[in-house]
Amino acid sequence: MGCSGVECSGGPDDYAASWKDVVGASDFVRARGATDVVLIGASIGAMASLHALATRSLEAAAFSEIGGVNHASGYDFSREQLGTLEGAKLFVSSAHDTYGAADAAREWHDWARKPKQLAILPGNAHGTDMLVDGQPTAEPLMELVEIGLGRRGVLAQLAFQLPDAIVKDGVQHGCLLAAPAVRV
Repeated sequence: MGCSGVECSGGPDDYAASWKDVVGASDFVRARGATDVVLIGASIGAMASLHALATRSLEAAAFSEIGGVNHASGYDFSREQLGTLEGAKLFVSSAHDTYGAADAAREWHDWARKPKQLAILPGNAHGTDMLVDGQPTAEPLMELVEIGLGRRGVLAQLAFQLPDAIVKDGVQHGCLLAAPAVRV
């Protein structure tokens, strides 16, 4: 897999260089026929994906971050960077994320232009731990993925919708993410 003129990170855990792997993955699926790319990243993957978008290292029809953190692990995002992002954006965190991802999700959501959606789910899990069985975030986050990617096929239209049935006590328990894409 090539990185189209951008050197891939090479494999070691160099968080600040992880964005290069995101660019490489995007190049990989585009080389196999994808015309639009949807980025979904958790924790460092969220920050790496956001960096790749904010630095215009790639384009994506939509972006979803799960548990990303600002001002950490070599990544530092500004209002100006978030304000230039194109496409649909979904910002997700557990309400009591121990790394401060809920604060970052709220801040990034405030800074981003439409279309955008914020989902703060119950619990304290971070990143992919939000998907672990028994976590209060697991079911709503899987619902988000299943609705956005599974049951609706590959993201059919560019829009965010929040079904009223999954808003409880002012906390959003799921969202629908849809954006144009091609099956590969």
